[in-house]
Amino acid sequence: MLQLPRKLTEQHKSSKLVWVFLSLSFNTFLVYLMLWLTSAGEIQNKKTQILMGVIFSPHQTKKELAPLETLFKLTQAPQSAPAPAPPIALNLALDALEKTLSLPQNILLQTENALHLNNINLDISALGDQTMSLMTNKITQAKPIFQIPPQYPLYAKRHAIEGFVTLDLHINADGRVKSIKVFKEKPTGIFSHSAKKAVLRWRFLAPKSTQWQRITIRYELEK
Repeated sequence: MLQLPRKLTEQHKSSKLVWVFLSLSFNTFLVYLMLWLTSAGEIQNKKTQILMGVIFSPHQTKKELAPLETLFKLTQAPQSAPAPAPPIALNLALDALEKTLSLPQNILLQTENALHLNNINLDISALGDQTMSLMTNKITQAKPIFQIPPQYPLYAKRHAIEGFVTLDLHINADGRVKSIKVFKEKPTGIFSHSAKKAVLRWRFLAPKSTQWQRITIRYELEK
């Protein structure tokens, strides 16, 4: 009866030893597994850091930006400020305009003194038709002191059209053209617009009272 408990105790001890060994082995396996996982994570982190270091290396960025800094310094060289333009005195007096205005050639202004304009003959006359009304009797000669030559209409120039326009100008006491009436035009509707546009900018010697002035503008091409 005493021997059975001894055998049981020995078997119990041996089973405990087996369990202790198994537990130690399992714990050792777990420790190695954790170490392996930790080392693998560190290796992966190191690889990631190396790759990022290659892409975003501060040393490499400085080398790439160096030429840009040089170019910026070259383009930012100090430049001397341009000298201010001297003030220009403007003299808008009619006498000064008359003296300094250079008119193109090939236009004949038929007045007391022949003034050459451009491709256009201007006949300024104080005489009207015998058949005109009371306005004709009041037409007098006002001396022009500033003229801008009319432009030859592009349509007429392309089709080699020549002609004339006779205008009656209503000149006020300031020597400005107040109103314009087309007395005669040939061919009709070709040259009147160009003539009126130019005459509106003309200046005449101020008359004693409001006067009518008749002018004829002839459009002729160079031959």
